[in-house]
Amino acid sequence: MRRCCCSGRRRPAKGYLWFEELRTGAVSSLAAIAEREGITVPMVRRACDLAFLSTDMIEAILVGEQPIEINTEAFKLAYPLPIGWEEQRRVLGYG
Repeated sequence: MRRCCCSGRRRPAKGYLWFEELRTGAVSSLAAIAEREGITVPMVRRACDLAFLSTDMIEAILVGEQPIEINTEAFKLAYPLPIGWEEQRRVLGYG
């Protein structure tokens, strides 16, 4: 298994694509994605969760303008991420 599925900037996009594959039935499970990508199921699950980040956080990450504290380690510590955007901001320390 590989250590990481993709860079920090690409992870929300990958998570969204993987979630869409699951939602539409293009793949049957997180395990199928993990096997295809050569990573673990928890890595796929965490990436899929990023599809539900607030839009402003996703935009900042994609252009590399998120606060330096918002990184892979911060997401691991905050896992599972809250659904509510305000609560996400609070647990991630996003100003």
